[in-house]
Order: sequence, then C-alpha cells, then structure tokens
Amino acid sequence: MKPILDSLSFTIYKTRIDNFNQEKLIKELRYNIDINENTKYAEKTNPGIQSGIVLTGGEISKINNIVCNYMNEFIYKSENLYSFNNWVYLSSRENLYSGFHTHTNMDILKTKGEWTWTFYVQMPDNLKGDDGRIVFKSDTDEFSILPTEGDLLVFPASTKHMPITNTSSDRERIVFAGTLSKIDLNKSYVKHEKTLF
Repeated sequence: MKPILDSLSFTIYKTRIDNFNQEKLIKELRYNIDINENTKYAEKTNPGIQSGIVLTGGEISKINNIVCNYMNEFIYKSENLYSFNNWVYLSSRENLYSGFHTHTNMDILKTKGEWTWTFYVQMPDNLKGDDGRIVFKSDTDEFSILPTEGDLLVFPASTKHMPITNTSSDRERIVFAGTLSKIDLNKSYVKHEKTLF
C-alpha cells in the first residue's frame, strides 16, 4: 500500500486486491442487502443502496481480513484490536444524488472512525468526463481518482469525499467499505453516571 496523495490536508493510500472471487463477493453483498432489515434504498437525497454488513464468512470475511492486515502493516504498524463498521454501497445510473460526507460517526458504536477503506468490487463502464470518480476535498485541496475493480483506497475517516454518479452506464458501482478505529483497552468509552437504582 502506498500513498497516492500526501498533502497537508489528507493522505490517501492505494493498493490492489486481485485474489478474490468477484462473482461470489457480489452475490454475498447482494444477499446482505436483501437480508438486512436496515438497508437504505435510493431516494432523492440518498445516494444509491447502502446496507451495513450483517453476514460473516466467505469472500466478505476474506476481504475484511486482508484490509485489517494491511491496516496493521502500513497504518498502525502493529497488531491491534479494532471497532469497525462495514457496509456495501451500490449505485446505478438512476441514482443521481451524491454529496460530500465523512465517516467519523460509527453508528451504534461509541468510538469515532479513524480510517475509512473502500474496495471497488464492480465499476460502471461507458463513463464520460468525471463519471465514476471519487472526489476528496478539504478547505485547501481537491483531488479525484477513477478507481478500477480490485482497487482498495484507505484515507482518514474525517476526509470529505464524494462519489460522482455514473449516468451513462448500465453496470452498477458496487463498493465494499468500512471504517476502523483502534481500541485502547485501558480507555473507557462509556460515561458512567450514578443512578438511584
């Protein structure tokens, strides 16, 4: 994994994962969308389908383990215990909305996201102009990249980013992504309050 951008504002790392079964992973991610009651479907202000990962095993766990190994080797440089929040993001040509966002909120967890990773399982074709790119933005910098299938990007969870929609392709964009935070077992993440009971 090497930095493709290292500025005063943010660092973005990139590597490839080629040893995965794309067809099987897509099938698992689609099943995850179907089985998760909390899946969010596309709306005017909701970009595509988003579903937290509720399945374990198979290609989903294989990719997750590869990412954790990369994080230990290149980012944290040691074995660590993590809190994590993983999801699948699926976008088609009908999904016209996209906006800048971050991943510091870990949903039901009390930890803050430190690093976000995005693994590009399937990318749209017939792209025109900036279609399909992911844009990173700070107060002073803006950077975009067009990922290819098998690319893994890692960046600080606080980095504003936005996928650009793909209006001219019949092929969906399928991203398996997650946010990690290193856990310190000596730190309390829960505020204990005295109660009468």
